[in-house]
Amino acid sequence: MKFLLKTLDMFFGKLLSLLIIYLSRKFNIKYTSRNLWGSLGHTLVEMDYFLRLKKLGQIDNSIKIVFLSNEKKMSKIIYQMFKKNFIFLITLPYIEIFLKRRVLWPNQDLCLDIGLNSLGIDSDSSNFSHEDLLNRYSNYYKMILKTENYKPFKNFKIDKKLIEFLGFDLDKENYIVMQVKQNTANATALKTDPSTYIKTIEYFQRNNFKIIFAGSKEAFPKEFENKNIINYNKFIHQSIKTDINLISKASFVISCASGFGLLPFTQDVPCIFINTWIVAFPVPGKYIVHLPVKLKDKTNNKLISFHNMIKHYLEVDNYDFNSHHLYEVVPNNDEEILEAALEAISLKKNYYDFSDNYKNFIKKYDDLPIRYASSRISEKFILKNINLFK
Repeated sequence: MKFLLKTLDMFFGKLLSLLIIYLSRKFNIKYTSRNLWGSLGHTLVEMDYFLRLKKLGQIDNSIKIVFLSNEKKMSKIIYQMFKKNFIFLITLPYIEIFLKRRVLWPNQDLCLDIGLNSLGIDSDSSNFSHEDLLNRYSNYYKMILKTENYKPFKNFKIDKKLIEFLGFDLDKENYIVMQVKQNTANATALKTDPSTYIKTIEYFQRNNFKIIFAGSKEAFPKEFENKNIINYNKFIHQSIKTDINLISKASFVISCASGFGLLPFTQDVPCIFINTWIVAFPVPGKYIVHLPVKLKDKTNNKLISFHNMIKHYLEVDNYDFNSHHLYEVVPNNDEEILEAALEAISLKKNYYDFSDNYKNFIKKYDDLPIRYASSRISEKFILKNINLFK
């Protein structure tokens, strides 16, 4: 019986795949490829990348595009938000796997590669190198600079349930949004110390701002209890769209080193991106100010330069930071966070160019994303640590 079923699957599967290949070529249909829909960071940047490719005419408007994903919840929402760019959505796992294995991987001309990740083009291919990944992001950041005024994620209608949960009209109240990281991964080398947020929280509360805690994977920190902070994570209808809604009207955002920091980029909202160790690969956004950690060499108890930190990223730990045995990670303190917050807000009020200090720092990295990112490292942080930037 198993042999018969396998034989029928091979026979009819072959016929069906040939039909799909024929119809796809006849009607100029392509399928989104190498995308990582379902991860907040990847979903935001890869959809943004796709839309900018279309904006710049690098995707032929005559192509009919199928939104293909192996994740359902976030994919369905983002598909509905940008439905006019696709002919239909496929998220059923069996169909997605069938299409990849029988149709797309053997016929790369049917794939629309919108990936900003290291996944290979098929199951037999090696993942792209770290160098290729950085080159892709460098080109994407150049694209952002060319299409600076294009904001595809802005101006979506605010979800009424979100307004009801928060208890105020997002257009009529000043508020900030904060996120923490309670685990280490990728650009996060150290868990967040929520106590370093208190000075900033108190500053904004004195100036009549509401404070909202966000980040669906993190528990509400005990340091924030009795601080009159709204816990957005209790909102049972939370989705990527309500995340976008929430950030879209915020006055300011504190993001840790994660995909959450891309939300303010899509909305042109001032943000500080704190405690990141991957200096070479910053989140973009002209109102985003970065605060990197510092690394202290355990052999001599001295801080290493940020040039050496970039070298370590390129040559040793390409993704996660795995060198705690070599370096002590020095996180951002409460004073640095507040100073950077005020700096980010000042950029929104009266934008100004990068400082000479920062220009001199990034000019050495023509082949890295930092050279083309519209964001910057806090100038006050640079001045306080100027020897580390030389």
